[in-house]
Amino acid sequence: MRIIYKILSFSLILHCMVLSAQTGTSSPYSMYGVGDLNPIGIGRSRALGGAGIALPTESSLNNINPASYSTIDSLSFLTDIGFDLKTSTFVRGSDKQSAKSAGLGFLAVGFRNTSWWKNSLGLVPFSSVGNNITIKNKVIEGSSDALNINIQGTGGLSQFYWGNAFKILPNLSIGANVSFIFGNLKQTQDMTSTAYSGNLLIEDNIYLHKLYLNYGAQYSFKLSKNIKGMVGLIYGGPCKLNMFHNTATIDNSGVVLKDPTTSETSFTLPAYYGAGLTLRLNDKLLVTSDYKMYNWANTQPFQSKIRFVNSDNYMVGAEYTPSNSFRDAAWKRFNYRVGGYVNNTYLMLSGQQIQDKGLTFGLGLPLAQKKLYFNFTYQVGQKGASSNQNIITEYYQNFSINITLFDFWFIKPKFD
Repeated sequence: MRIIYKILSFSLILHCMVLSAQTGTSSPYSMYGVGDLNPIGIGRSRALGGAGIALPTESSLNNINPASYSTIDSLSFLTDIGFDLKTSTFVRGSDKQSAKSAGLGFLAVGFRNTSWWKNSLGLVPFSSVGNNITIKNKVIEGSSDALNINIQGTGGLSQFYWGNAFKILPNLSIGANVSFIFGNLKQTQDMTSTAYSGNLLIEDNIYLHKLYLNYGAQYSFKLSKNIKGMVGLIYGGPCKLNMFHNTATIDNSGVVLKDPTTSETSFTLPAYYGAGLTLRLNDKLLVTSDYKMYNWANTQPFQSKIRFVNSDNYMVGAEYTPSNSFRDAAWKRFNYRVGGYVNNTYLMLSGQQIQDKGLTFGLGLPLAQKKLYFNFTYQVGQKGASSNQNIITEYYQNFSINITLFDFWFIKPKFD
């Protein structure tokens, strides 16, 4: 009954998350493709520059590599929940604008089925759309009239996953995530003319969904008495999302001027692969790094005036823990983290590939005899190209909190 209660409670929270999902971005770059791609790492890996392919599941779940679930303690039931707050400043030439976004970041649980089969269930954001752009005095071709256009985008894609990890050898684990990707991308164009009164509204809605599989493997090794390590691999094949597209044109009185047009087609998520390496020294210092490549060049974008290019991602991070003993002072038991990343995104604008780079800093606080973990992460970064005046540069800061609760199964309480 206890496991049924936990899973039912988790399902109810997931349902509430879907109903109350908030925009996770305010970036103008989210108007392209499926929006801003959210980092797939949760908790600990966010403070390590996003690296996690060769990380085990310890102070929080690691959904980057499904093979990591095999390191979940055999008696533990893990619950992970995350919250995000992001502030951004957008600069183009002398123009500057600021924005904020916040919301519930993710929810996941991890548990065992057998000693060799471990599971995780979770709901995480896949992409976010949240742009608001105004274009003034756009001249209509072939006339002297001009338009003022306000473009607003909302929505995004979510990913509900069921993760499975199998320990096939003492040092080797493999895993797979079975995911359902779904969501709605909405864009409205509100146009007013200098020559005519009233306004014209074009609503564009795109609905996407599909089952998706991705795989991973982890191998642990020992170089010496004081040096341990792990290597990891991940892979996901191309996935054609089912896409339903609806467009309507409405005037300022709410009258539909043009019958809505609908179409059913697909949008292809790219194949990707990645590799990671982790080294741990004296159980105090951990260093980890990842490389990932996404084959976006074979994907056709929604917009005809842009093109996608292959995306390379580089991540590195370090964690230092002075002591693992609860007999020592609290500050000695904290996990101190730092990381960095350089992501060459899938967007090519004005002949230049958009780059996203930044630094991360984090603190992990084990409490209540390691039954409760708080992971705090501060991220500062830049997206765009400050040297190109035709491209908007986004300077952003992100603060996230990850809470991990450890409960125990199969232990019967004793009463005197």
